[in-house]
Amino acid sequence: MLPHAPGTAGETSRSPARTDWLGSLLLVLGLGTATVLMLGSGDTPWSGQDTAVLLTACVALAAFLAVQLKVPAPTLELRMFGSPAFSGAMLAVLLSRVLTIGGSVHLVLYFSDGLGMSPTGAGLLMTPIFLAQIVMGMVGSKLIGERPPGLVIGSGYALKGAGLALLITPDSPWWALVVPLLAWGAGGGIAGAPVMAVAVRVKAPERVGMVAGTVSTLASLGAGVGTAALGAVYALRGGSGAEAVTDGARAVLAVSAALAVVAVLTTVTLVSPRRVPATEPASAPAPAPAEEDGDPAPAGK
Repeated sequence: MLPHAPGTAGETSRSPARTDWLGSLLLVLGLGTATVLMLGSGDTPWSGQDTAVLLTACVALAAFLAVQLKVPAPTLELRMFGSPAFSGAMLAVLLSRVLTIGGSVHLVLYFSDGLGMSPTGAGLLMTPIFLAQIVMGMVGSKLIGERPPGLVIGSGYALKGAGLALLITPDSPWWALVVPLLAWGAGGGIAGAPVMAVAVRVKAPERVGMVAGTVSTLASLGAGVGTAALGAVYALRGGSGAEAVTDGARAVLAVSAALAVVAVLTTVTLVSPRRVPATEPASAPAPAPAEEDGDPAPAGK
């Protein structure tokens, strides 16, 4: 998320707002140190250096939030999260990346070490996810104009959760996993496409850039946090050997399916039709000018 100086139409004659360099620096410091901590090896014991890194990340992020509430042109407008629909959309972005990136990492391990597939075969077996996500993403973008957005996003997460739950089935051959993988990808496509539309629709047009930056930041956070959190779940149940890898991957998939259920409930609740403005219909053509007696003027007159 880059520092910015937001402005609105009609304010071009005024001096531009000052860029929030301090907030941006604190955000980079907090996210950077948190990423370093998550990238650390899980085999090494917790050390004093890890504690210092954790405290640095917490202090930097807390200072960032405090600065955002005081500066006139914040990097992240925290008041945007006062809208339940916006908060629901941003939570959907975060959970989507947690499930997609964090789950995919351990799913590939399951294919290669648990099912004994080659690296090429494991990569090819992931293809249904991305193909279904691309196709159903276009479907989701059309459904958002015809159905309540919360219902569309929630349906996508429900389909994604169903795919994750079916992947937990023990002793499944690789070909039996194609349908659950298609469901996972289709659900991600349906849920992901409308999120940006909802976030933009509930905010003023001049906030579009800030909304896009928030989406990008939360997506990156979700990828990192998801990989680290689901990695911790895997470490509790997994290990070396095909059986241990399978147990760890199934534990990750079970937690991911539970998170998908949470995403369905929160999205349907927060992103309700009464909280998301409907798209404005196309304006009707202006009536023809009337004559003095009240009859419309003939064409060409």
